[in-house]
Amino acid sequence: KDKDFGEKLAHLAGILGHRYASRKFVRKNLAAELDVNESQLSHMVNGTRGIPEEFLARLVAAFDLHRNDVTYEDFYLPLSDFKALTRKKRVGLHGDISVEQARQLLTAKTIDEKKKTNGLRVQVRQVNSDCHRRGGGIGGDTEPPNELQSFEIGDFAVMQIENLEPGHLIVLNDQLGVEVTVLMPSRAAPEIVVRRPGSLTLPTAQDMHAFPVGAPQTPTTAEPVLYRVYAIWTQFPFSMSHLLEQQPKDRLLQWSYFELTSLVSGLEAAGATGWRAAGQDYYVTKK
Repeated sequence: KDKDFGEKLAHLAGILGHRYASRKFVRKNLAAELDVNESQLSHMVNGTRGIPEEFLARLVAAFDLHRNDVTYEDFYLPLSDFKALTRKKRVGLHGDISVEQARQLLTAKTIDEKKKTNGLRVQVRQVNSDCHRRGGGIGGDTEPPNELQSFEIGDFAVMQIENLEPGHLIVLNDQLGVEVTVLMPSRAAPEIVVRRPGSLTLPTAQDMHAFPVGAPQTPTTAEPVLYRVYAIWTQFPFSMSHLLEQQPKDRLLQWSYFELTSLVSGLEAAGATGWRAAGQDYYVTKK
């Protein structure tokens, strides 16, 4: 029995909650994931029931704590020592990097790919307007310079990703300094598993042929607003299904930069050689 077990769970929720859907921490859902009933979990949390080693092992797996070398035995530590250990091992918020560091890592990855003859590539292409709006679009609201590809609001765009290998793919649209939207997984591209080598065009949904260009949040400025599309490939699986659950019906899911840094932190923690990234910048202007 551990009278502090509830506090330890609350501490984990505090430093890891940004990485998961909020429903994961609802006691009924957490009990089901850890293969106990809600009453049993309640007694453990209240310190009135013993906590088996196999339960703690499932808890470590549920929150990917093994990536930070946290083991089930660490839960036997006193509460203050447990909190100190999560800081030392940089679990969750204790290890997440800054936005600048995340961009540096992504940029380094894109540079590495450009050096390769068959490196990962992503291209934003304009298509005709014979398509259907479903789940939001991309873009902004400023005047473009000549050196980068630009779109007008009302245009339609697709993302062409080349030189893929079997694995998993996330595609993000980053309005630098404003917001990040998730293009994949989304209702426009719900499946993140890459099953065969080759190329992929987004959207992948059968009832959506392109992303309508436009931004829900655009600063009022005469200067160009820069966007960057990231295609991030990983060889290891990870759960992104909660993003589909969180996406509004009429637009793409918006991320804070906190969520972007958490993603890159998690990828690095899982292995720097296990993920790749490609990027392309573009601008959007009014008609």
